[in-house]
Amino acid sequence: MKEDIDKLVDDIDDVLETNAEEFVKNYVQKGGE
Repeated sequence: MKEDIDKLVDDIDDVLETNAEEFVKNYVQKGGE
């Protein structure tokens, strides 16, 4: 069970990192600092 939770947390971390990078790229393209 713990392994499943660890894998889920890793997946969430990956998604958050990807979303953060996309957000920053889009924000910069719109002229934000």
